[in-house]
Amino acid sequence: MKYMSIRVDNTAVLKINSFIISLIVFLNIYQIGLNWLFGISFNMAIEYLFIPLLFMINKFQLKIFRNYKLVFYMYFMILSFTITFYLNNNAMLSYYFNHFVLYGLILLIVFLFPISHEYLYKYILWHSYAITLIYMSALFMGKVSIIHDYMTWGYYCVFGLSFILGDAIINKKFFKLICLIPLLGIAFINGPKGAFIIIAALLIICFYQLTNSWLKRVSMLIILSVLALNFVGLLNGLIKILENISFTANSYFINSLKSVLSVDKISGVFDNRDFIYGYGIHTIEENVFGIGIGKFQSTYGVFPHNIFLDIFSTYGILLGGLIVVFLVYEIVTCFMVVKNKKQLIIFIVVLSNSFKLLVSKTFIYDPVFWLLICIMAVIKGKKDSLSNNKVSN
Repeated sequence: MKYMSIRVDNTAVLKINSFIISLIVFLNIYQIGLNWLFGISFNMAIEYLFIPLLFMINKFQLKIFRNYKLVFYMYFMILSFTITFYLNNNAMLSYYFNHFVLYGLILLIVFLFPISHEYLYKYILWHSYAITLIYMSALFMGKVSIIHDYMTWGYYCVFGLSFILGDAIINKKFFKLICLIPLLGIAFINGPKGAFIIIAALLIICFYQLTNSWLKRVSMLIILSVLALNFVGLLNGLIKILENISFTANSYFINSLKSVLSVDKISGVFDNRDFIYGYGIHTIEENVFGIGIGKFQSTYGVFPHNIFLDIFSTYGILLGGLIVVFLVYEIVTCFMVVKNKKQLIIFIVVLSNSFKLLVSKTFIYDPVFWLLICIMAVIKGKKDSLSNNKVSN
């Protein structure tokens, strides 16, 4: 797989590029957290200003970091959205484009510029520590109050924590790992169920990468399973304790836990999602070629809440199936291609965060999906042999 580039010797340019790209990734997370904590709000259109800034810093030489996969993804997104616009135009289309598809295009463009993975990793860790501090402070100060705030809080806080956790596990920083345990507990208690799925996926993938011995891998999986089963036995007692704590009493986790452990159903957002999945299956059966971006939400007033139902209902059985196979292929081969340890950690963390798409709104709606696409394209764009899977420091 060829990766064409003109050598960039200016370390300062690589540092600046890496910092700007890392800031774009975390900008919306900062915006929400600072708004909760201090009432600070800024226009997210600032993202668009970073693109001309990067052009000026790199002297308008976009070809210095040409990556055919990034270009391919951009063309596919634009073509997909154009076809959707003409075939299934609906009221939600402009909203999707302005808020989410355009964000994906911005990410794909900025990742065309040369970066240093060492500095990108360092800046991402800095941002992760910063947003963890901001979001934990917002929680303890009572700024997170309504149910949807808890959902947003959980996903964004875990996004930062997962980078710190991945760094601690892969680099075997056991003291940091121990210090993270109470923070992860707080995130589980106050976040949505998707936050737990993210950390569970991250732990499994990280422990899998730590050893080449299948015996050790199976042993780790058994230990994690036993711990998980024992934890379930403590949940009822945990609920009674947490309901008496001010900043956890109304959390999404507590209410979801009640609905799982009780025969009584909790109304609203806690209801069983069978009806949503029923809509998804019905849509796929009735529209084998798909209904287009945003049409599901526009028709039923809810999101599919599952990436597979989302893809198949949006693009149809044939094209949707090809997209799923392609994504699985890209993910598997990325593990074979990646050499740099820091790049591996970034990929594992972003991939783990993508597991929330099994239960969250829609993949188009989620910036993590677009970030995963960019990370895979950057990894697969290098002149690396698939047969050599040794990871360097």
